[in-house]
Amino acid sequence: MSTNYSLKIRHSIEHNSGEILCVKFSPDGKHLLTGCGDGSIRIYNTKTGKEVHKLQDSYSIIPNPVISIKFRPNLEENRNKNKNILISTNTAGTTQQWNLTSYKCIYTSRITDGEQLYCVDYDTQGQKFVTAGKDKILRLYDEETKKLVCTMEHGIKTPNVVNINNNNNNIDNNNIDNNENEEDNRPTGHSNRIFACKFHPIDVNTIITGGWDRTLQIWDIREGKSVRKINGPFISGEGLDINHNGLELLTGSWRANNSLEIYDYRQGKKLKDIPWNGPYGHGSNINPPTLLYSSQYSKEGENKFICAGGSGYNELKVFDQQDHHHVIGSIHDLNGAIFTVDFSNDIGSYASDEVYQTIACGGSDSTIKIIDIVNKHDMLTKKFHSLRTI
Repeated sequence: MSTNYSLKIRHSIEHNSGEILCVKFSPDGKHLLTGCGDGSIRIYNTKTGKEVHKLQDSYSIIPNPVISIKFRPNLEENRNKNKNILISTNTAGTTQQWNLTSYKCIYTSRITDGEQLYCVDYDTQGQKFVTAGKDKILRLYDEETKKLVCTMEHGIKTPNVVNINNNNNNIDNNNIDNNENEEDNRPTGHSNRIFACKFHPIDVNTIITGGWDRTLQIWDIREGKSVRKINGPFISGEGLDINHNGLELLTGSWRANNSLEIYDYRQGKKLKDIPWNGPYGHGSNINPPTLLYSSQYSKEGENKFICAGGSGYNELKVFDQQDHHHVIGSIHDLNGAIFTVDFSNDIGSYASDEVYQTIACGGSDSTIKIIDIVNKHDMLTKKFHSLRTI
């Protein structure tokens, strides 16, 4: 089935900074930041594709890969604050805050030696941020004072649990469904590494996390613990997102089947499996599976698109939510896995009139791609008008 959109690579950037572990557009869309395996954060101009600066951690003697980057929200009530503030975490358990205007590190903290931080997020007001990682502990900080507000690790004795049956097709599932009753009654909180954390976009007292223990945990800051969980998703990277109204959870799991899913946030039930290979995919079912590291909703109000990527077939795909999740395009046959994807915050930022949205991705082959979602109708109209002027 045809679609009104297609993908067009704007820039493909190769460099020697190690693996690309996270990518993040600046709020204004002018720059793309990359967290790299050599411990640096590289900053690129999205229009030219040129590197404009490098942020380097001077706190550690040995460079530690930057796993996660998040910009502080720019709200009207925060207009007296610097708008170019970002926070990052790395595999040494270090959290750092950077001023993108001065390119200076303005805050550094480190948890216990040997621990690693894999994810960070701000609440929608920019008043708190949370980190999580290898030790399965959420650490909540006050943005103004940078003081630790609380740590969260455990949950209630008998949680409200929703089990998801994935038909035992998961890779390395260790027979997770064989002990349903025992798992349902265990205390909540993660039993393995946490790779994704997200503040709820509406309820500032709620954080959702996912990781290797095949659960999503819903944490209540007021109670200081996990109060609900959803069994199923196997999160191994930036594979968790929430839609704009906070009603749906998008998960990308590192497994061959049921890898891209949407859950009802309130009921904990799975709403949809989005087939990766199928009648509307590239190559149908003849391709090897793609095991997902990253999945994300587009950031405009309607969350029109979904982008995801991973290893195996080393493929990125973009789905149109408003057109039955049909695939509008893919980037495949890459030299390495895709670890990270990000949508720009605005539509058609610093591109041409036919660009609807912009995506970035990076991975194990040390290559960054900036990709435009283009409207085919607008492209044809522009081409027609250009021909008429010849």
